[in-house]
Amino acid sequence: MKWFENPESGNDVFTASRVRISRNIEGYKFPEKLSDEEQKELTDLLAEKLTGIGLEEGQPFRYYALSDLTESEKNALKERHVLHEKSVTEKKASGFFLSEDESTAVVLNRDDHIRIHRFGLGMNLNRLGAACDRLDDWINERFSYAFDEKYGYLTSYPTNMGTGLRVSVLLHLPYLQEGKNFRKLLQEVGRTGVRVRGLVGEGPENYGGLFEISNQKTLGLSEEEIFSMVYRMASHIAVNERKVRSMTLRENRLAVEDQAWKAYGVLKYAKQLSEKDALIYLSAVRAGLCEGLLSAENPTDLFQAMWTCRDGCIRERHIGDMTPMEVNAARAEMVRAYLPEIR
Repeated sequence: MKWFENPESGNDVFTASRVRISRNIEGYKFPEKLSDEEQKELTDLLAEKLTGIGLEEGQPFRYYALSDLTESEKNALKERHVLHEKSVTEKKASGFFLSEDESTAVVLNRDDHIRIHRFGLGMNLNRLGAACDRLDDWINERFSYAFDEKYGYLTSYPTNMGTGLRVSVLLHLPYLQEGKNFRKLLQEVGRTGVRVRGLVGEGPENYGGLFEISNQKTLGLSEEEIFSMVYRMASHIAVNERKVRSMTLRENRLAVEDQAWKAYGVLKYAKQLSEKDALIYLSAVRAGLCEGLLSAENPTDLFQAMWTCRDGCIRERHIGDMTPMEVNAARAEMVRAYLPEIR
């Protein structure tokens, strides 16, 4: 199973967490400044020295050279946050180690020489942070990091200097997103040093109500302070989501229940689904299940469907080119496979 495939994660608001550490190797220029030849030499060296990562982590890892991946594979990994836009579009030599369950990725020579990613369901910041630290120490035994006594770990982006740590929590906020005070809440949270952004897009284009909460800076803060800040703000937003949800159900329960049932019907019987429609209807059904408006025969969490229903992930599952209509048909079929039976 992939880390996101647990059908019973069971949390209404906290869907997933991620911890990322950025590091660079002492004596080497940042990847952006490396020549093509230097980039390849360093990537090959990193890949060679880190081949024992699977033994260290206790599960199978596979190394991928970015140049060997198809566009569909790269886009799917970008949608699942293993890679980002630069990794998909740039052609310089690079690669990454990925665990079998995709919970751990070590990306080589993109923005920084090394970026460690850890993913997990729910609010799991402390566990993910501890696992990241262990892997970071293991890599540091093989390579000396670029470090400054005043500025901490040196990174290609100044906003990542210091601890080099990014901590994020993914929240499902279907009710709060529709509230009139949502923008004001985001502005208040932003002043605390935390950034809130939509998983799919900004503003009204963020279909599905999934929002990522993460620290904006790393310099001048300890790791403990970063973890505490993100945890505190994510919990604060979750409390507001539950308040709005409770008020909405108290005042308009029948309308919300009707919306959840209609969304379920569309997902169950549609022959084609656009990415936008899939995310909107999955969000409504997931909210309905969490609030007991829909009752499933077996416990289920539709986050896994929301995480993998986008175009890149759909194309990755199939061999050969697909027309937009074929992608939408395959998405409808995939979503139906995730849907629980409703009583």
